[in-house]
Amino acid sequence: MFVEFFYYLKDRLPVSITEYITLLEALNKGLIHN
Repeated sequence: MFVEFFYYLKDRLPVSITEYITLLEALNKGLIHN
C-alpha cells in the first residue's frame, strides 16, 4: 500500500527515498494519526 503511495507521490513531486523512510518511521512511532 505505502509503496504504491510513494510511487504516486514520486510521479508528481520530487520525493526521495529518505523522505519516504522518514514518513514510515513517523507512522511506526504513532506521530501521524487518521
